[in-house]
Amino acid sequence: MVTPRRLRVVAVVSKELAPLMKVLSIADVYIVEAFQEAERLVADLFKRGDVGVILVERSLLEKIKLPEDVEKVLWPIVVEFPDRPSDLNLRPELYYRGLIRRFIGYEIHIGVGG
Repeated sequence: MVTPRRLRVVAVVSKELAPLMKVLSIADVYIVEAFQEAERLVADLFKRGDVGVILVERSLLEKIKLPEDVEKVLWPIVVEFPDRPSDLNLRPELYYRGLIRRFIGYEIHIGVGG
């Protein structure tokens, strides 16, 4: 598979988060109402070939099954983002630790002190 010159960033979100994605300049925002719809859409986006990043809100991602190849390919990457008030209390590195480990091959710890 040859990488296209420019890969797209897309978002799969509920209607409540669609305005935020537009503010973040995400051109392709797909609004879903049910997790089954999100699962089909992510699978279709995964096959397109011009998508580099698929942003999915955490509450949807917890309910869908990702394509089997998601761990075997470099792109598209699926990035979850917090969408519930309770998620705001969690440390950000919990979301991105696995993503970083996947692309650089080892884990990075950020902290204060020795």
